[in-house]
Amino acid sequence: MANIKYAYGLNNEYTLTLIITNQCNLHCEYCLYYEHVNNVNKYYLSPSTINNFMDVYFNDINSANPVNITISGGEPTLSPYFLDIVELCANKELIKYIFILTNGVNNPDIFLKSNDIIQKYNKTLVVCMSIHMSQLEKIKEYISKINYLLDNNVNVNSKAVIDPNKLDENTLLYLQDNNIEISPLFGSDVTKLQNISNLSLYNLVKNKLLICYDDDNEEISSLYDLRIQKHNPFKGYYCTSSFQNITVDERGYAAASCFLADKYSCWSKSKLKHFNNVIKQYRRCPLDICNCYNQPIRYKDIKLLPYLINKQKEDIKSN
Repeated sequence: MANIKYAYGLNNEYTLTLIITNQCNLHCEYCLYYEHVNNVNKYYLSPSTINNFMDVYFNDINSANPVNITISGGEPTLSPYFLDIVELCANKELIKYIFILTNGVNNPDIFLKSNDIIQKYNKTLVVCMSIHMSQLEKIKEYISKINYLLDNNVNVNSKAVIDPNKLDENTLLYLQDNNIEISPLFGSDVTKLQNISNLSLYNLVKNKLLICYDDDNEEISSLYDLRIQKHNPFKGYYCTSSFQNITVDERGYAAASCFLADKYSCWSKSKLKHFNNVIKQYRRCPLDICNCYNQPIRYKDIKLLPYLINKQKEDIKSN
């Protein structure tokens, strides 16, 4: 069987994730930030800390490429700084899209306020509402909230985070009929989903990536296909995600999203400048499960990178 030589996304965006609080009104055992959410200490990322980070980010780390901001948590609407942070982000020239990751439990009016703020700066808000297993008994309430936001011209992407083996076919199709994406847990068995003929799994074009094998055959795969695997096909590969995808956590530390243990304090500009030097180095992916975005270039041979940067640009134009 041929091995992967390189892979890259068929779009190329930079992503900055702000985890603005570790507080959450749900405690899902499968949450990637379960330990943070269940910490007895409450943390809220402050606007001043974000400003300090962005001064370095937009001057040194990324001064030219458009950026998508993801505001996350915990549940981000629990932060007392939530709307201030929304405005701070909307005011940055290179930030075009602001995605808010929410569990949808709180009053949806806060997203109307967010949308009003963001539209002042001619930016786009997308509310990404995750409906978790524990909340599916309230699915009609969620659908009502989603329709309320849509009726008020707020963009909403909704998904149900599910264990496929704990839901029946009728429930799955009901979710789909209400435009709620089916999002299986990482590594879960999706055989049941694949056997439901009328069920369309998440497979957007913009989440595609090209994979080239060492026999020079190529295929187009999807981020969905990668995320349901029980292993990371790119573990040990070099990856440009180190500088394309950056996370600032609730305590004010910045890290490459794939190297979250390697953190640098956002209130020290000298440390952030050192962080910039570190993330621009060649780094191999250490993760057992790929929870990255599709955009980065994954590659084995360092000498290939300049070629792949140009090849990715050409393929993006042609798609």
